[in-house]
Amino acid sequence: MSSKISNILKGSIDIHVHVSPDTQERRMDALEAARSAYEYEMGGFVLKSNTYPTAPLAYVLTRMYPNVRVEGSISLTNSVGGINPEAVRSSAELDAKIVWIPNFNESNTPGSHEKPPHYPGLIDDHGQLTHNMLEVMDIVEAHKMTLGIGKMPNDISLLLIETAAKRGISKIIVKYDHNSDLFKSNFDKFKSYGAFIEFSFSDYMPMNSSFPSINMANDIQTMGIERSIISSGFSDWYHPPPAEGMRMAVSTMIASGLSQNETSILVKDNPYKIILITLTNIGMI
Repeated sequence: MSSKISNILKGSIDIHVHVSPDTQERRMDALEAARSAYEYEMGGFVLKSNTYPTAPLAYVLTRMYPNVRVEGSISLTNSVGGINPEAVRSSAELDAKIVWIPNFNESNTPGSHEKPPHYPGLIDDHGQLTHNMLEVMDIVEAHKMTLGIGKMPNDISLLLIETAAKRGISKIIVKYDHNSDLFKSNFDKFKSYGAFIEFSFSDYMPMNSSFPSINMANDIQTMGIERSIISSGFSDWYHPPPAEGMRMAVSTMIASGLSQNETSILVKDNPYKIILITLTNIGMI
């Protein structure tokens, strides 16, 4: 690894890491992922699971690798009761950092991308956010957590972002979607709400997408480096380890013409803002 790439990777944060144990096959288990992040001198990562809240596991991994900050999260899939305020409250009290509203097909209609009539649990019969969703947002705001929004139709994404901002949530992540015109047409609005756009390197891999990885830098520059975050998104058995995914993403950005400073903003400065840690907290300065 070149010194240029290793210097950028040192202290970086991956906000989107799936590991085993899980209900589907993963590339590595939680301990292996933490060890890999340690070996790459990363600052840490956020554990994400569509099956269970990850804060307890994150706590144990951080105790084992004190120089790697592992943070927990909760995804509001059917496995945790969907849009479940009590599950969110419990995760908040366990110091989880991110509450994910997952890709719509993950949370309500497994195996299908079709839109059901009323988005059960998220949207009511009148097209408004349910009481449970509003309560979840209030918990997120009270505990200064981050609200993560997966891929879903434009009108639902905008409703979530606007409502979250109005209820005082200051940290919002929206998953970038190649197939949506939401981002280019509404990015100024996103910025006014303080939202960050998550670009997962896995979305540009041949097994996941027809978009070449070189397009990632172009998409980020279009959206604006100051409001963008790079994650690996690596998790499946055919992916390299997540830490290697971050190295690949960093290398791709540099090879695509981004500066070292710009790339550092994408993998360090902006992720730190989302999970409220500093270089001092992880022993980097």
